[in-house]
Amino acid sequence: MAKEDLNKMGMDQEKMTAVMEDSYLYAEVYQAVSEGYEVPEAEIDAFFTENKDGLMEKFQLLKVNSIVVDDQKAAEEVMEKATAGEDFSSLFATYDTIGNVEGQGENGEMTE
Repeated sequence: MAKEDLNKMGMDQEKMTAVMEDSYLYAEVYQAVSEGYEVPEAEIDAFFTENKDGLMEKFQLLKVNSIVVDDQKAAEEVMEKATAGEDFSSLFATYDTIGNVEGQGENGEMTE
C-alpha cells in the first residue's frame, strides 16, 4: 500500500501489517471453528422472531426508489430531470429497463 494512502488512514506500514495479520488470523480461526457447521433454518427463524424488536433498534429501515438504465447518457438524463423535480413515477415508466426489482414494489421501490 502506498505511503500516502497509509498516511490518509493514520497508519504506517507496521500498524497496517499488524491489522492485516490480525484479520488473516481471525479469518483462519473463524473458518476452522465454523467448518461443517450449519444452522438449521428453523433455528434462524426462531432467533429472528424472538429478537426482532431488539435487532430492529440497531437498524434504520429505508425505502429506496430506483431506476435502472442501460447507459450513462440515460442515467444523466434521468438525474437531470429528477433533480429538476420531474415526477419519479413518470421517469420510472419512461426510463427503467427492468421493471419492478424482483417484484418488490412499484416504481422500483425496495426496502433496505
